[in-house]
Amino acid sequence: MIPPLVLTIRVARGRKRVINLWLPLLVVWPLAVLGILVGAPLAIAAAAIQPGRARTWLLLGPRAFGVLCSTRGLSVAVKDQTDEVDLRFR
Repeated sequence: MIPPLVLTIRVARGRKRVINLWLPLLVVWPLAVLGILVGAPLAIAAAAIQPGRARTWLLLGPRAFGVLCSTRGLSVAVKDQTDEVDLRFR
């Protein structure tokens, strides 16, 4: 499983003006790793406090990563009478 690396945003205003933005999500992943490093001890502490829900707390990270990886290939298109916005995760 590989998370998306690029977010492509296309904004069209009428037929004349089109804006294409390529946002590298590779820059965001170090921040996500930092968040995981901070959140892991909190999940372990929560699992120790609530032993009945320990499995839920400990599987939170892997499940969140799975959801993040499944956004690869997602395409969202929003159209109006004159405007159009496309989001694509690659």
